[in-house]
Amino acid sequence: MPQKLDPSLIPPFPTLAYEKSIAKNGCVLIAGLDEAGRGALAGPLCGAAVILPVEKEGLVETLMSVRDSKQMSAIERELSAEVIRKNALDWAVAWEEEEEIDALGMSRAGKLAFERAVGVLRTCLGHLFVG
Repeated sequence: MPQKLDPSLIPPFPTLAYEKSIAKNGCVLIAGLDEAGRGALAGPLCGAAVILPVEKEGLVETLMSVRDSKQMSAIERELSAEVIRKNALDWAVAWEEEEEIDALGMSRAGKLAFERAVGVLRTCLGHLFVG
């Protein structure tokens, strides 16, 4: 069974410490997964997968503006998304529409959004990190 991450241990800005600890064991292609829209009563659910070059010099500093999307304004989210896309080795986004969420339930729809996003990646992964 996968370990649960204690949210209080998440730093206020990206450090890539977890990813770097995995990379030390030889696994450098790590996809981070996250969703948006899970708390909405109506509307689509979005799942995203991003592979960052964790060993790239200066990447942590480049990502300093990136935060949890709920802590950011719409403009900050757009700017951070551009920074992520520009620096990612690969990224993908998948959507689950309202009808699919109603038919599958929120939990299964979220998993399906992740599966679809990972399925679109062009890069072969070594590890998934679900946020």
